[in-house]
Amino acid sequence: MASRLDMTVLDLKNEVCRFLGFPSDITDWSSETRLPSAEKQSVESIIVAGLRQFYYPPGYRWSFLRPVREIVVWPTTTNRTIAAVGSDASGYYITLNTDTFYESMIGCEIEVSGGGTYTVTDTDTSWGGSATKKAWVSTDPSAESIGASVTITSRGWATLPIDCAGVLGDIWYNEGTGRYKPIEIVSQGNIQEMYQVSVQTGWPRYASITREPTYDGSVGQRDRLYVFPIPDNYYRLVYLSEIRPEMQDDDARIEGGPENLEAVTEACLSVAEQRDNDEIGIHTVQFEKLLAAAIARDKRMRAPERLTKSALKPAYDGWRPVWPDTVVTAETS
Repeated sequence: MASRLDMTVLDLKNEVCRFLGFPSDITDWSSETRLPSAEKQSVESIIVAGLRQFYYPPGYRWSFLRPVREIVVWPTTTNRTIAAVGSDASGYYITLNTDTFYESMIGCEIEVSGGGTYTVTDTDTSWGGSATKKAWVSTDPSAESIGASVTITSRGWATLPIDCAGVLGDIWYNEGTGRYKPIEIVSQGNIQEMYQVSVQTGWPRYASITREPTYDGSVGQRDRLYVFPIPDNYYRLVYLSEIRPEMQDDDARIEGGPENLEAVTEACLSVAEQRDNDEIGIHTVQFEKLLAAAIARDKRMRAPERLTKSALKPAYDGWRPVWPDTVVTAETS
């Protein structure tokens, strides 16, 4: 249940409207007729700038923007058939006979036996959630036959969420059945060299982060997690992510928690007074005070900078840790 001390994006818009002398009792921003579109755009621009000021203070990273997340890396899959094809409000889709798709498979290709090849653009599941049968694809699959066999070839990568700005530290298996060696982050060049020497399948031991090869102007450019060897099964991994917050819908609550909302509000009002009054006034001064207090509080309760081996106790061979061999249990799907 959300705290009554929380604030929505619409609440923030009303605060800025109050400062600017606009109507501040708006309940439906999109249908509000008392504000011309130019004034609405001005309010939205102020809020975006204020949120940037708060979310990206010089030299500091908020702990609430570094959550621990899960991602599933996946193997080449061949024992699937088409159960349905069609289109809906989200675009063209293919449904398979078995739960197969994860969000991390966005960008992979579905190859239909005797038919076409389709790139996955979205899936019917959430990040870190369970597999689903349905995936939206880039082109019309209506010519494909129900029951046709499909192949989804793993090339050793998994797509990270669009708001992921980086992975901090190593990546870990999240199976819950024992201690596993972490997946070591290396350079993309190291990964390519490994594949050049030997294209293997197995449970991943190394990983790198790199950009997708193409840019989609509607959603931006995602990062991909490349692993070696190519997964021989579905593996659920856990990592510490640095995220880029997005401007949310009017009914969404502001990220950061109730304890930071006054700082967020003053950040937006400081932008408003600088733009509207062309001055650095009381809201700018108040924002600086609240921001300093928020950073001090966040440092006391902050998330770890990176996921480390500190919770495990390996033996040591000289200076080098020797991790006990363990069997990694795959997630079946």
